Amino acid sequence: MKDKKIFMKFVIIMVISLICGGFIGFGIGHFENNLFLLGTVINHILKTYGLYAYVIEFVLLILGTYFYYKGKQIKQLDDDSNYELASRYLNLSSFFSNIAMPFVYIAMGLSYTSLFDHHIAITLGLLIVSLMWGVFLQKKIVEKIKELAPEKQGNVFDTKFQKDWYNSCDEMERAQIGRCCYEVFKIMGSLYLIVMVVLCCLAISGWVEPLWIIVFGLMWLIQQGIYSYYAIKEG
Repeated sequence: MKDKKIFMKFVIIMVISLICGGFIGFGIGHFENNLFLLGTVINHILKTYGLYAYVIEFVLLILGTYFYYKGKQIKQLDDDSNYELASRYLNLSSFFSNIAMPFVYIAMGLSYTSLFDHHIAITLGLLIVSLMWGVFLQKKIVEKIKELAPEKQGNVFDTKFQKDWYNSCDEMERAQIGRCCYEVFKIMGSLYLIVMVVLCCLAISGWVEPLWIIVFGLMWLIQQGIYSYYAIKEG
């Protein structure tokens, strides 16, 4: 009975998705010229003001640095409350620095047109500063975490950092990493599906080139392939 309800729910979702897809396809076909014009305007705005994306990047780095120093200033770590507070600040610092690192490449991609005009020095300067700031902030966070947990191993400048860090974690920490990875895989699996559907719809109106479908499709394929490979390897 339960399996039947699940199957019926799946069928209903598929029917609704097909109906929505039909409406979306009709809308794209009917407003194709307007959508193409809108896409041109959006791309022009992103190219013109892409340089200012570094503002968001530096806000993230400032927040990460702020929480790092908040955690660093806490003394008497033998006290459980102080230890937990320092860990919380360092986790927040790590959160912002982790987001800042991929965003620097987003900012770089959005500001690429400034590389060919008089803003080239500013663009390259912002890129170098944000990259160096982000890397050294992560280095300082790891060093502080090692003070709190001396058993932790790894150097952020080493290509084997993640492996060394994972190997130095206890069973509970590894279980936490596993749960986090599961959430990432689950969310990204759904996100890839949504993005691929959107890209296919946008390709009809000429908003995106087929190459983008190949790029995201390969990324999705790689994720699924790696997961399946290690699932088989782990037995």
